[in-house]
Amino acid sequence: DGGDLNLTRHDTVLDVPDGWSWPEAGGFVEVFATAHDALFTQAELLAGERLLVNGAAGGVGVAAVQLAIAAGAEVTANARHHHDELRALGADDTVDGAYDVILELVGGENLAANLERLAPKGRIAVIGVGAGRQGLIDFGLLMRARGRIHGSQLRGRSDAEKAEVIRLLGETLARHDFHVPVDTTFPLDQAQDA
Repeated sequence: DGGDLNLTRHDTVLDVPDGWSWPEAGGFVEVFATAHDALFTQAELLAGERLLVNGAAGGVGVAAVQLAIAAGAEVTANARHHHDELRALGADDTVDGAYDVILELVGGENLAANLERLAPKGRIAVIGVGAGRQGLIDFGLLMRARGRIHGSQLRGRSDAEKAEVIRLLGETLARHDFHVPVDTTFPLDQAQDA
């Protein structure tokens, strides 16, 4: 009868693409779904727009770089390390000029600099706050850009909303190849070490 089993909903999983290992497949959905939703559903990133990814060296950042490049955006990856790997994915690492969308994975003091870099009608999508949950807002810069700041996360959304995120990601995966970097794998009995 199923008892207390927690089964995964069929509409929140994707087929594993040919040639992918299980570690690659396991590392794909969480980070790519988060990045895809933030970039396209929330921030409405379009082909030809400029994107700045703050904190680009992490899983969601690497996913965001690849997704945005596949969509035809011009991508700048701002990170403390892994510059060569991010350039190999097609991102620039020189932060300059104004950006249509800024994906904020770091938080904290970045907000002030983000507002200075915001293009007219630009959008700042905050999905990470590892460097702090608070930042100063210069409302004058925000108003001058006619900009928008919003936050987003997948946790807490309804099953139907999560299924829609996965459906849209699946459509993108069917049209593009992506790279899922896997640094280290652990056997299940070492899950605590992981």
